[in-house]
This record gives sequence, C-alpha cells and structure tokens, in this order.
Amino acid sequence: MITKLFLLRHGETEWNLQNRFQGQKDSPLTALGQEQVAAAGKELQHEPIDAVYISSLGRTLHTYEILKPFLKQTHTTHISDRIVERSFGEGEGMTRAELEVHFPEEMATFKSNQYNWKLPGGESYSDTRKRASAFTDEVLANNDEKTILFITHGGVVKALLIHYLNLPLEPWPNFTIPNAGVNVLSFSKERVVWHERREIST
Repeated sequence: MITKLFLLRHGETEWNLQNRFQGQKDSPLTALGQEQVAAAGKELQHEPIDAVYISSLGRTLHTYEILKPFLKQTHTTHISDRIVERSFGEGEGMTRAELEVHFPEEMATFKSNQYNWKLPGGESYSDTRKRASAFTDEVLANNDEKTILFITHGGVVKALLIHYLNLPLEPWPNFTIPNAGVNVLSFSKERVVWHERREIST
C-alpha cells in the first residue's frame, strides 16, 4: 500500500516579491499569493487529505487558513517548528546585493558549495535536510497508508526532495519550488515516486 505526501509551498509574500532572503523571519502574503493558495486549494479539494502539518511561521499559517475550506473536513491539523524554512541567520531580510556587501566571504562560495553553504547564525541545506527529514520520517511512521499535506517552504521542499529521491548534489539540482506549487511523493515498501506539479494557475 501507498502513503502519499503532498508538499505545498506557501503563497507569494512581500519579501518574495522584493527578492529578500526570508528564512525564519516573516512577511505577509501578497494579494497574488492569496490567489495562488486559493488556486492550489481548488487543485487539492478532491484529494483525501487525512493530516495537515503546518510550519509554525506566519506565512504558512495564513496559507493554511486560505486552504482550509478546500480540504476534507475530517483532517487532523498539526503545527511544527521542524518544517520551518531554512534559517539565513544574520542575513534574513536582506537582498542578494545587500548580502554581497555585508557577507562578502560567505557569498564568494555561494554557488560553489550550495549544499553546505550558510550565513552566520544560519542553516545549510544539509542542516535543513536533517531537521526536516527526521520529522518527516516520524510523520510517515505515524500515518501509514494515509494522505498527508505539508504546508511549508521552498527550502524545506527542496531538501526533502533531495533526501527521499537521493538526488545528486553535483551538479547542484537547479530546480525551483514556486509559490503555492505542489510536489507529491508516494511511498511504498519498494520505492519512492515523485509526482511533480510545479505551477498552479491562478
């Protein structure tokens, strides 16, 4: 039998629009972001979601409130700090240009070592992968043969895809996780299958 895991990134935020490294700080969803989430809800409304796990950050909690009317009414809801976005430490809230000024040494290695790269006080993809995959393993063990939805962040989704699909780190997997985009993983005893849904039309 199969356990399905839907990975949904929150809708567009003000800082996404400004190309700021958001991390574990927050900014509100834009009007477009709210429309994106409603469109994702229409996409998910016929899925038999049994359990919803939500990052504890404001943008994901708001995403859930918009999504909730579209979901199966009997689903359970869980809020967790373990699927919050990757921390960018002292660089949170800055643009790429601002990071280049404040952290020139760290930014010099940004492209050459993306898996282990981090800013002072922040997390790497490796750190995020360990945190999020340990939590996901627990969720899967407690929801065998059920359908699960994570409402989380681009960095977490990418880290989980790298982990469960054993994606190579060289060259770096250069795909993006769009706002309110959905990726689906199906887990059976034999394998993990990635059903990718990148863009949700608004």
